[in-house]
Amino acid sequence: MATFVPAFDEYLASFPKVLGVDADQHSLLDLVRLVVENQIPAVLVVNPNNPTGRCYSGGEITLFLQAAEQSGLISILDESFIDFAGSEAGSIANDMTTGMFQNVILVKSLSKCLGVPGLRLGCVLSASLRLIRELNRLLPIWNTNSVAQYFLELLLKCRPEIAASFKRTIEGRQAFFSDLFELSFLEPRPSGGNFVLCRLKDERFTAETLARRLMRSNPICIKECTRKFEAGRGELVRFAIRTPAENSRLIDALKEAYASPVQV
Repeated sequence: MATFVPAFDEYLASFPKVLGVDADQHSLLDLVRLVVENQIPAVLVVNPNNPTGRCYSGGEITLFLQAAEQSGLISILDESFIDFAGSEAGSIANDMTTGMFQNVILVKSLSKCLGVPGLRLGCVLSASLRLIRELNRLLPIWNTNSVAQYFLELLLKCRPEIAASFKRTIEGRQAFFSDLFELSFLEPRPSGGNFVLCRLKDERFTAETLARRLMRSNPICIKECTRKFEAGRGELVRFAIRTPAENSRLIDALKEAYASPVQV
């Protein structure tokens, strides 16, 4: 399998051999070309990416999938964070139902976009009966519990509220990104997810020491992401999008941390 790196750790652990490609240096069509050149049968794209937040438009994804199909590849497209992308990206789920792509597996973790990881909910969509039959063969007979089933029933009754929640998160991310951009010691990366990845521009902190400082003094838990990247890419952290009040609290905590002497 080939994919852009960094990538979700579970994907990297699930395949015996992975060709990692730098998304900062290569396009989606470059990825297809490299897969063909290396005789790899499958390609994976997470849109928006986890952990970078990089987001591709619906048009870019369509061209990528068409190129992959023409090359005889199986494509796995993960849209677990697509609901947070807004106008920056579009889901291809509707195209899947028309049979437009025969060798594409669309994956979505409902646990991520709805914030219920304990329920282990997700779905797979494909126009290929062969692929679906094979996936069903690998699933356990009872692969969904009653609590998760009840939760799904509630979702169908709360669609307007869920859509409004996604909209609030998108608006919150835009405001939060602007606040992060104003901090001289951070370099935030544009994101289509419910999180923002930042490089630490000030060398007083490593990502690990900043995470420890925030946890000890506030406490606020942030994600240390440096080890997900190749060496030399800098110190990186990821912030989740929370409520406006919680986002402001994090901004204030960051300012306080960088205004104080460094204590490991």
